Amino acid sequence: PSLEYVQLHMASGTLNETVGKALATMPHLISLEIEVNESFPIWPLVTSRSLTVLSVVSTQFWWEMKHILPMADRLERNEVLRVLDLEPALSCEGLKIIVASLRSAARCENSASLETFQFNCHAQDVEKGDESVHELLELVATSKQLRVVWNHSYQSFVVGRRSHTVTLAKIHE
Repeated sequence: PSLEYVQLHMASGTLNETVGKALATMPHLISLEIEVNESFPIWPLVTSRSLTVLSVVSTQFWWEMKHILPMADRLERNEVLRVLDLEPALSCEGLKIIVASLRSAARCENSASLETFQFNCHAQDVEKGDESVHELLELVATSKQLRVVWNHSYQSFVVGRRSHTVTLAKIHE
C-alpha cells in the first residue's frame, strides 16, 4: 500500500530538494504536513501530481525569497493542489509573488484549482499593506474556485483608510 497522508515533524534542520522531489513523486500522496525549522526548497512539492493538501507548519522562520520564487513559478501550473497552508512568515513581497502566480493560474483553464490559501504575513507600513490587500482582492475577484483566504499572523497588518473601505465594500458584494 502507498502512503496517502504524511506528517513530517523535524526537531532540527529542514527538507532538502532531494527529499522534496521524493515526496512529490509519491503517486498516492494526497496530504502532506511538514514542520521544519528553516526555509527550504518547497517547489518540488508543488509539482506533485497527486498532492491536494500541502501544509508547512512552523513559526520558527521566514521564507527566503530563493525558495518562494521557484515555488510560485510552479504553482501557476499546478492542477491538483486544493489547499496551500504556509504558516512560516512571508514578506509582503513574497506574498505578492505567490498571489500574482495564483491570479495568473486562475486565468488558465487547466489550473487554478486552489480552494484554500493560508499564509502568515504582517505589513508594518501602510504602503506595503495596501499593495498586499490590493493583490489579495484581485486574486479573490479572479479565482472562481478560491473559497478561503486566511492570514495566520497575529501581528498587525497596517492598511490605509481607502484600502480598508474598499476591502469592506468587496466583502459585502
